[in-house]
Amino acid sequence: DGIMAVSLSQGFLNKNSLEILRKYLTVEKNYIDCVISLPDELSRPKRSEVIVVFRKNKTSDDIVFIDLSSNYNTVPIRYPVSGTFNRNLLLTRETQDKVLCAYNKRKTIDKFSNVVPLRDLVKNEFNLSTSRYVDTFEGDFVRLEDLKNQKEKITANIKKLNKKIDMMLDDLGITS
Repeated sequence: DGIMAVSLSQGFLNKNSLEILRKYLTVEKNYIDCVISLPDELSRPKRSEVIVVFRKNKTSDDIVFIDLSSNYNTVPIRYPVSGTFNRNLLLTRETQDKVLCAYNKRKTIDKFSNVVPLRDLVKNEFNLSTSRYVDTFEGDFVRLEDLKNQKEKITANIKKLNKKIDMMLDDLGITS
């Protein structure tokens, strides 16, 4: 009934060479319980990191994905802490509680966490990247149908303007 949290490079989540290992850990053994992406501020320089929580004897067939890339707060600490992460910052209690709530209650929180069934991982070729499962997009969505309509209007307007220009050139006796 063991549980273990490991800091890994983001490359573990989606490299083709590790697909067999991810498949083994997710579907065959059902060991991966949670994937937490860390903000670059807390990761090693030039290396994005994640925390992967492994749990033996899981009772659910899903994985909790938590994205801390933009929705977190830190506080400086007085004494360096040995380990992998940036040694002068610590997540605030509020951020820690939010992570624990999403994990323990297996809760989907908009733009922060998502609980994903294993069948979705199979569809995505065992890609464990949090950005695939937690939508953190902040911009405006554009409907493709609206873009298509705008393009058609612009194209019609260009044709109309070209006809006008051709008529003006014709009136001036200039051939194009």
